[in-house]
Amino acid sequence: LLARLDLPRERDRILTEPDMRVSGRENVWALGDCAHIINDYDGSTSPPTGQFAERQGKQAADNIIRILDGKGTKPFRFKPIGELCAIGGGTKPSQSCWDYTSQVLLHGLFGVLYICSNSLHGLIV
Repeated sequence: LLARLDLPRERDRILTEPDMRVSGRENVWALGDCAHIINDYDGSTSPPTGQFAERQGKQAADNIIRILDGKGTKPFRFKPIGELCAIGGGTKPSQSCWDYTSQVLLHGLFGVLYICSNSLHGLIV
C-alpha cells in the first residue's frame, strides 16, 4: 500500500515532521508502524510497537485540535516504559492440567502488570 502512495519515505516508512505531519504535506498525518517518527524524548526513531502507536495517536489528535484552535503543534515525545515478552506458551504432551492453568494465570498476571505499568508509567519503569 505504501509503495502506491506518493509520499516521502525513509526505510520503507512514511517520513514525518516532529509533529507527525508527513514531510512536505500540511494536512496529511502518519503514525504507527508505517511512519518514520523521531521521538523528541531521545532523538531516536520510534519503534513500530503498540506502546508507541497508542501515544502517537493521542498526540496526533491533540495536534490536530491545536491547529483547529489556531495554536502551534507539539513534537511527538514519549519516554518508553519498557517491554513485556512472554517466554513459552507452548504445550507439551506430558503437560498436566495444573501446568496449563498456572501458565494461563501467570500470563494473565504479566498482562495486568503491563497494563498497570502503562497506566502508572511514571511510577513503574
